[in-house]
Amino acid sequence: MKNIFAKILFFALVVCTISCKKTAAKEEKNKIFQNSKENFVFIDSLRVRDSVQINKNLRALYDEGLLVFPNLRDKRLLDSLYFFAGNKIKDYSYGGLKSYLEQDKKEYFEGIEKTEKEWRDDLTSGQEWFQNFRMKKKLLTRNFLHIEYYTYSYEGGAHGNYAFYDRVFDLKNKKRIGLDEITSLPKRDLQKLLKKNVIKASNGKGSEIRDALLVEEIPTTQNFFFDKENLYFHYSPYEIAAYAVGDVVIPISWDELGNSLDPDFAKKLKNF
Repeated sequence: MKNIFAKILFFALVVCTISCKKTAAKEEKNKIFQNSKENFVFIDSLRVRDSVQINKNLRALYDEGLLVFPNLRDKRLLDSLYFFAGNKIKDYSYGGLKSYLEQDKKEYFEGIEKTEKEWRDDLTSGQEWFQNFRMKKKLLTRNFLHIEYYTYSYEGGAHGNYAFYDRVFDLKNKKRIGLDEITSLPKRDLQKLLKKNVIKASNGKGSEIRDALLVEEIPTTQNFFFDKENLYFHYSPYEIAAYAVGDVVIPISWDELGNSLDPDFAKKLKNF
């Protein structure tokens, strides 16, 4: 009898140990960063994917994914994180965000069906129209959270259309960081730096991009992000260059910005 109880106890300890390890691994996957003993940033994700056969020649695909921040409570910060939804999201929990995607999916399919009825007989070969959207965590440090938003859609024509949106958030002050909070350099001077640095753009594609520019002056944009070395301006296709070269990322080094850096931002950058 003692041996049986001993075996049962041993088995229970083994199961508990394995279970605890699995639980810890699962929690570690979602706990991306801890920026103080009291303040955690957890990141989870969800995805809704579905398709509808509109008729024999047209199929519609919906595929969208969101990041979820289970322990963020500040409404202003959450509103900014999910800016693309306008005021359609009332509940930022996992369930609330999934409900938003389900409703968005419903409206997308209804819109396709309504639009398609006007000329469905003109389609002579099979097509797949789609709407894709993703949120991606690009950076998470003690002070900053950088989210990249990507959308890609196709509703007939020569090719689909895609765009990138970058937002960097100040976790301490719970808001999106604006360009004027980073540098006081006049817009005209920033434009000169962007034009000069286009040759350094997008992983060695600078000369190709320079030859495909659609603008004389490269405008500044609030679509930016940064790391220890540079401030980066991100442009979607057709924004400054031809579709064929894709999206364009132009760096400006912190040294080039020099004394124009905001003192408070410069302090945070040192603890990057």
